[in-house]
Amino acid sequence: MAKRPRVAAGARRSASGAKPTRRTTETHPSIRNNATVRTMLRETGAPTGLTCPDCGGALWQVDAEGEVVHYGCHVGHRFTEEALDAGQRHAIEEALWSAVRVLEEHADLRMRMAERASHAGLNVVAGSFAESAHHSHAHARRLRDVLLDPRRTRATESAHTSKASTKGPARASRRRGGR
Repeated sequence: MAKRPRVAAGARRSASGAKPTRRTTETHPSIRNNATVRTMLRETGAPTGLTCPDCGGALWQVDAEGEVVHYGCHVGHRFTEEALDAGQRHAIEEALWSAVRVLEEHADLRMRMAERASHAGLNVVAGSFAESAHHSHAHARRLRDVLLDPRRTRATESAHTSKASTKGPARASRRRGGR
């Protein structure tokens, strides 16, 4: 996650850098015919609860070829699990970078508001706006740190996971009157 890549929809790559297997409209007749949602429901059952990274539509598990599972939406996008995972990771990263941008813009706006309030002699209001700007900037900085240093994020996740697995059940049993 060190860079902010721009990836074309059909060119997503796995973490190893290899282009994941991704087929469109080849196997399932519902997808081949640009099926309606009703057709997909009839032919493949209920959607999975996952969404298509390309169009945002519902995904169905359309078939499994041996050990390879495929997901497809009714407009024709089709993914292996690896390609779907890469699409979701890309969407997560884009959303986090958007959050960084919005937080920075919010900090800038609040500083402008603080300056205007200060010039008007509204020092308490100006201080409140400046404090809000500081918080937005700090949140943006934390998100940027996560995006630019994924090793740090993995170490934090490992620490939280190990704490949750060692302390989680004990806390729950104490609340119920155990230990």
